[in-house]
Amino acid sequence: MNIFDLVNIFFEEDKKSKLPSSSAKLYFFLIYQANKLFWEGPLILSIRHLSNQLKLDKNTVVKSLKELYKRKLITYYPSEYFQKANHTSIWFPQSSLKTKNNKEVKNLVKYTTTKENKYSNYF
Repeated sequence: MNIFDLVNIFFEEDKKSKLPSSSAKLYFFLIYQANKLFWEGPLILSIRHLSNQLKLDKNTVVKSLKELYKRKLITYYPSEYFQKANHTSIWFPQSSLKTKNNKEVKNLVKYTTTKENKYSNYF
């Protein structure tokens, strides 16, 4: 699977039932972030960071995450699963995407906290 597959999956799901524009904006931002990190997932992002980057209300971000999850476009583990961590772990459930080193990335193969993710200090 590659980025184009994720885009195709998104539009196929959107054909079935229109996705809100905030969900679409969030989904493509997540693809952008994963690509910047060479698909070394999962992404560890705070709701606040997503809200600031996307210029969306925090409640809208949470609703969009839930919508994408319900439609099986992402997998995510909200911060309550991290026992008081302020970040959410997000990835793409269909992905057997490859990193730049040709390593396979599986959907949330491990639960990470911000201390375990080498990119977390950027968020």
